[in-house]
Amino acid sequence: SRQVTVRFAPTRAGGASCSVQTGAACGAVPATGTGENVVACFVEPTSLDFGEVPLGQSVDRTFVVRNDGTAPLSLGLAESCPEFQLIGAPTAPLAPKAQITVTLRFSPTTLGEKTCTVTANNPCSQIAASGSGVGEVACEITPASLDFGTLILGGGTTFVDRTFTIENV
Repeated sequence: SRQVTVRFAPTRAGGASCSVQTGAACGAVPATGTGENVVACFVEPTSLDFGEVPLGQSVDRTFVVRNDGTAPLSLGLAESCPEFQLIGAPTAPLAPKAQITVTLRFSPTTLGEKTCTVTANNPCSQIAASGSGVGEVACEITPASLDFGTLILGGGTTFVDRTFTIENV
């Protein structure tokens, strides 16, 4: 008896078949297989921190998407958060063994902590984004200083009140 090994190493996607001839007495051994393209998507980093951003201003951060597979990768990048915007996100599929850098912009319009998730088609990871919209502190104090004058200890008046106004300008 003899053991025979047959190796299938596809070079293209799709089905393949052949017959392994063993000689006239034994006949042929049919062999089939399917080559399949692989999509392997990697995203780095998977979280972006924009820190504190004043209202009316913007900050950009970038992330890289890499296709380590053998098939084109349809990214389908999307964000659903009004204060975060993808800049220059590709619409065409990413070629095998290629990578791109994508920009996410945070432009807060209201005060406070904001979070957003950027999604992509499977098998890509999601990107978690966070930042805080901050306002400029601007106030006016009138008068700028308080003068309590001189009080005699143990006299008839033991205290003096003064007031000031704080105005948000």
